Amino acid sequence: MALKSLADTFRLLVITPYVWISGVFACLAILLAYIIYLQFGLVFAVPVAVITIFLIPAFFAGTYGVILENHGSPSVYLKYVKFGYIRCLLPTIFVFVIGLIATGAIVYVLIHLGFDMGVYVYVAMLVALPFLFFFYFADMAALIGARGIFNSLRESTLRVMMGSFSITVFYLVNILVFFLMNFVFSAIISFYAMGSMDFLMNLSDAEIISMGQDELMALAQTSMDTFFASQTAVTASLIAVSVCALFFIPFFSTYKACFFKRLITTVPAAIKKIEEDGEYDSKGRWFKYK
Repeated sequence: MALKSLADTFRLLVITPYVWISGVFACLAILLAYIIYLQFGLVFAVPVAVITIFLIPAFFAGTYGVILENHGSPSVYLKYVKFGYIRCLLPTIFVFVIGLIATGAIVYVLIHLGFDMGVYVYVAMLVALPFLFFFYFADMAALIGARGIFNSLRESTLRVMMGSFSITVFYLVNILVFFLMNFVFSAIISFYAMGSMDFLMNLSDAEIISMGQDELMALAQTSMDTFFASQTAVTASLIAVSVCALFFIPFFSTYKACFFKRLITTVPAAIKKIEEDGEYDSKGRWFKYK
């Protein structure tokens, strides 16, 4: 199921322009926030960034809609943008807030036990992974009919638990693509960082040999440290993030929708206890019995 959904994803990325809208929006939003930061400062850039973050679920809802309906058109996309925005936003906010609170509480306890603040990253990962694993489909569950935040979280959890091997493959594919995204990000940063090594071009072979390996490495490290503390590094990072957003946000959202569409048509009996008064059709739409 996961590999068939991956094939569906690549097909949709080629033939359906609507799935790219979320990536284009995120890319432009990042660049806009950065330009505002350069021109007017952090005070104006932060509100713009927050607003755009809150708008992203609307574009996800549109992507999910054209995939579930199997009909890419402006009317279908806009219908799901308006209908699904709040439905997708609320579970996402709830999961983020609960995860943040849980992480902060655990870190607070560990700090009082004498652990260093560096433990925060590991605790955040420890808390985030289960939340991400079980609640990853909460927004889509809400979009297709789960009423309320807790029902959407429960349905996401049950579908993940019943997905067994296909769910595991699905997450592994996402992890592999995440590492690919990290490679692209690092490659862009490295491209800009190479500019800080221009001093090597001005040194003759004799000067390089006379400096010795340790001295040369120290000079290179100093140049790299200077680069990463410069405005150029910030610019490179923002460009790298925007490029990754442009290409990978459409992939993740489309793959998620394709997989979930197959999941709700192949594992409906396993979660019958939350569908006692209705059922899903082949497009993932939920109908309540009269």
